[in-house]
Amino acid sequence: MSFTLLKKAITSFKTLEVEFEDGTNKTYKMVLDMNAIAAASEATQKDFAKFSTWTLSDPKPTELLNLFWCSLKRFHPEVTLEEVGSWLNPESFIHVQNLLFALAFPSFQIAAENEAKSQGENQPNLPASEPTT
Repeated sequence: MSFTLLKKAITSFKTLEVEFEDGTNKTYKMVLDMNAIAAASEATQKDFAKFSTWTLSDPKPTELLNLFWCSLKRFHPEVTLEEVGSWLNPESFIHVQNLLFALAFPSFQIAAENEAKSQGENQPNLPASEPTT
């Protein structure tokens, strides 16, 4: 009999602080484990576990809202879809999409940050240009 060792995946999470109309703040913990991805994929018919889903087609607002809500369910099952929808507006859409992408593919995010750092470190410090008259 052969055995396969399955190590528990290290799931990254993000902390989100929401400011409410009454001036109070509440902190939420977001995670995109396979339970969250499966629930969002079932509801939206999009496979958010695939990198190509993120890069070849932008999620629609309803899909992104559902994925965002599913990312909160593990630690905040009491939060409703309608409540999460009230936190967002079109201006926040790209920020939420980037946050969820970083949760889904943390190694890609780390690689991109390292690439940006290495490019910045190799850039010479250029002197300020003199104004022309």
